[in-house]
Amino acid sequence: LLKLGVTTLQQDPKINVFLDWSEVPGTVKYNVYLRNSKSQEYGGAIAGIGAHEYTAGVNKNLDNYFMIQACKAADSCISSNEVFLPKQ
Repeated sequence: LLKLGVTTLQQDPKINVFLDWSEVPGTVKYNVYLRNSKSQEYGGAIAGIGAHEYTAGVNKNLDNYFMIQACKAADSCISSNEVFLPKQ
């Protein structure tokens, strides 16, 4: 199970959001996805990383949504829960 958590680090007018998640054994890459209240769907990953943490800059005037994928191969990914961060 891939579980995503969020910690907000305050900075105006944007905020940095620290994302961390449970490590999934055998994962070669974690994809980080972000969308906000202006976009209906997730686009491409904003990061593809080997670590299981990431700091994202977001606009605090919009609702923000985050999701992570753990990939063992290009066609073998599992998705985390979605985390909602309401506008500040």
